[in-house]
Amino acid sequence: MSGGLIGNPAPDLTGLSLSEATDAARSAGLSVAVGGRTTNTLIAPDTVVLQYPPDGTGIIGNTIDLLLSQQPAPACTVSQLEIDYRGLSYSATQNFATLDVRDISSTPCTLSGPIEVVGRNAAGHQDTNVQTFPVTAGLVLTAHTAKLDPAGAVPAGVSIARLPLQANVRDGPDANGSCARHLVVPASWAVSLAGGTKLVRNGDGTQRGFSACLGQLSGPTPQAPVTAIN
Repeated sequence: MSGGLIGNPAPDLTGLSLSEATDAARSAGLSVAVGGRTTNTLIAPDTVVLQYPPDGTGIIGNTIDLLLSQQPAPACTVSQLEIDYRGLSYSATQNFATLDVRDISSTPCTLSGPIEVVGRNAAGHQDTNVQTFPVTAGLVLTAHTAKLDPAGAVPAGVSIARLPLQANVRDGPDANGSCARHLVVPASWAVSLAGGTKLVRNGDGTQRGFSACLGQLSGPTPQAPVTAIN
């Protein structure tokens, strides 16, 4: 949290809709952020179930994190999903990107795992190792979700799933210990989920493509479960 003064009291937002909670927080000189969702058939969707900090608590900063309710939703089908490449960032030895999974249909859906991601070359052949992502139970994607600005945040009330990509791009088998001559840049990503496979272009005119030394994707083993990004 940033800004604000120690002791600013948090108003009670539980039981309010997201829009009502946003207005109430704004009236108190504060803002809200959706920190997660929980499925509850007895509570209207987008109702505040929990908040942090609790009401009446003095806080440092100006943001209250909300846990919102959601209704159960049928399983996602591959036809109602769209996947967007979102990159690119670097550390000293690694590069990183993400694949955003969103629901473009008229109804919310529950995304289940596992999800498999593999790079393919221009001829459609496998170009990297396969990464497998488990999915947190009850991950509901928001209907009618538009493509996000590559540099922007997820809008309030919207839930997507984000698949992280990571690979070494510095150290490799070149004579000088680098990987400059052995970097693999896939033409696309094949993402297998929801009973089908989607192909996603690896970069475009505004975003550089993700590369991997010898085509080896890295990251934790096993991968952490994919959760909703709100």
